[in-house]
Amino acid sequence: MRWFTRLQAIDNRLLYCLLAIAVTIPVFVDVRMPIRPTVETLGAYRAVENVPPGRLVMVQSTWDAGTIGECEGQCRAVIEHLMRRSQPFVIWTSNPSSPPFYNRIIEETARRYGRRYGRDWVDFGYKVPGGSLAFGVQAMAKDFPGYMERDVRGTPVNRIPALRGVKDATDFDLIITIGYNPIGEFIQFVQAVYGTRVVFGIAAINSTTTYSYLDSRQIVGMLVGARGGAEYEVLVGRPGRGVQIIMAQSFGHLLIVVLIVIANIAATAQRRAERGQSV
Repeated sequence: MRWFTRLQAIDNRLLYCLLAIAVTIPVFVDVRMPIRPTVETLGAYRAVENVPPGRLVMVQSTWDAGTIGECEGQCRAVIEHLMRRSQPFVIWTSNPSSPPFYNRIIEETARRYGRRYGRDWVDFGYKVPGGSLAFGVQAMAKDFPGYMERDVRGTPVNRIPALRGVKDATDFDLIITIGYNPIGEFIQFVQAVYGTRVVFGIAAINSTTTYSYLDSRQIVGMLVGARGGAEYEVLVGRPGRGVQIIMAQSFGHLLIVVLIVIANIAATAQRRAERGQSV
């Protein structure tokens, strides 16, 4: 059997094994390739950088186990950035399965930087059911302490050090919403009414419909899928899950390109051999 025939007859199981090896290399080997942040990721990073010291940031996180691959890196990098800057923030969700995921990240980061609950961040947990977002976001923007009332520890809003004097959406300099499909109500009922800046963290498959918000400046930045998380991790100087996933994807894509090239070389050689035999 000639070499090009053998190449085209490779067992598919071997190809899958090669792909599995390629995507696991970055897990066990510290491999780095250049990651250049895109305009939308730079917009998100600069939005946090431009928050005045002491001004509040709101993080709304709805990702869970189903979107951990795309959104965990985004959330981890954002929390890292906020806590490194000692920027106070509140966090809440409209997804009851989300708090364990973002709380793990917050607690790990808070320990590294010595941040304290109530002073540096406040968690309101599952607060606005998905079906009531339009009403909930409007009510929260108009009267934050009246709608939120108490945090997950049962402390009234007006007794939490980080939230003293907070009345409405104008007391928040930035809102960052992270999830499979970020909360568009923040654009309708907060950015348009109160002028509070908004950043999206979104699954890549949904990002194509939100670039218009970026172009119109209704949002000032956007983290797109695992790529957005990896780019933000590079910007804050702490590569993590996002970079690891992007490296695995890159190795997988590189293997596929190599296999396509080899297959085309083999197919071309076979056609030439067949033409030579027919002469």
